[in-house]
Amino acid sequence: MASKYNYLGLQDAPRKRRVPSTEAGPWAGSTIHTSNNTVTVTVTIEQWHKAQVMIQWIADCCQVGSALDHKQLESYRGSLVYLSRTYPSLVPYLKGVHLTLDSWRPNRDSAGWKLRDYQHLAQFPEVIPVSAPSAVRAVPRLLQDIVALQSLFAPTIPPSRPVRPSSTATAIMALGMLLGRVLGRLC
Repeated sequence: MASKYNYLGLQDAPRKRRVPSTEAGPWAGSTIHTSNNTVTVTVTIEQWHKAQVMIQWIADCCQVGSALDHKQLESYRGSLVYLSRTYPSLVPYLKGVHLTLDSWRPNRDSAGWKLRDYQHLAQFPEVIPVSAPSAVRAVPRLLQDIVALQSLFAPTIPPSRPVRPSSTATAIMALGMLLGRVLGRLC
């Protein structure tokens, strides 16, 4: 039956199926658990420790003041972006990595940001595609972001993040009380 489905273009791979479970294990980079009417998401301990090593490598390079290997940093960025799917709070602290990786491109200021002023575009009349350098210098923001990431990755085991709340609240009630107070003062 699976063979016929595949022939018709419906992808069905029995080897990828799992027995239903409340703690099934990692899937697409995350481990999802359901217990006590709460759905939580986390990563494996191996992924967590790998991220800690990556962040420590970047921190060591920043503190020494040496240039960062572009390919290595690009690889680490990909892994950290993948982790940010599980922990969205990491996203703002990856900006320093993004800016550092693109700081070598033309039309950038010393902090790695794109120049939006059109008069600077005259300096670069033709954008010639060039390959990335083998090493890049850290932008000023990178060290601050890495310090923040180190504090987020300080626990030895990965934290569980609740995905679905176990209870809900209505914001309209609070807004109605606020409007009532404002209207009461105006009258």
